[in-house]
Amino acid sequence: MSSLATALPDLDSQRPLAAPEQVWRQTFLRWPEGLPRRGVLVTRFGEPIPFSNFWASAELLLLERTNPDSLGSRKILLSFAEVAAVKFTDVLKPKAFVPLGFEAPAKKKSSADPS
Repeated sequence: MSSLATALPDLDSQRPLAAPEQVWRQTFLRWPEGLPRRGVLVTRFGEPIPFSNFWASAELLLLERTNPDSLGSRKILLSFAEVAAVKFTDVLKPKAFVPLGFEAPAKKKSSADPS
């Protein structure tokens, strides 16, 4: 089981979830090799930031923009607390996300199944 998955509580437990910035920090610091380091980061203010690469420190995230913004900047530093979502622009299979702690839901039993 990945260290990210072990950091998150069991759905049946009563422990509180980790703060969002802690989850994002762990996600970027332990980014799986099989996932492309590009996509679109969405900030808490709803600003989409297309990126072609990133670097993470204990406190900040450095994104390399796909294209310069209107002021010509290619890199942006932001706090993990500002991250709302990451969109993936590549076609990825669900198993690519397993190293981040994701699991397929358990299959439901058929109503016709007597067991």
